Amino acid sequence: FKAAFENRTGRNLELFHAAGYTSGYIIQKALETTRSLSNTDIIAALRALDIESFWGRLAFGPEGYILAHAV
Repeated sequence: FKAAFENRTGRNLELFHAAGYTSGYIIQKALETTRSLSNTDIIAALRALDIESFWGRLAFGPEGYILAHAV
């Protein structure tokens, strides 16, 4: 991710770039799962997510907090 980002933008990768990308990735995965724009459906899809990212495993608990995260 770092090399692709820096080659494309000509800028050094910083933490907020990676965090922003991951946020979009999580939303994309939830929308692909639910195929709905209903808030209730999206929240349920986010709570059910358990995915691998370049941060490591990401999963969310019933209150929306990250349960699994490895850097």
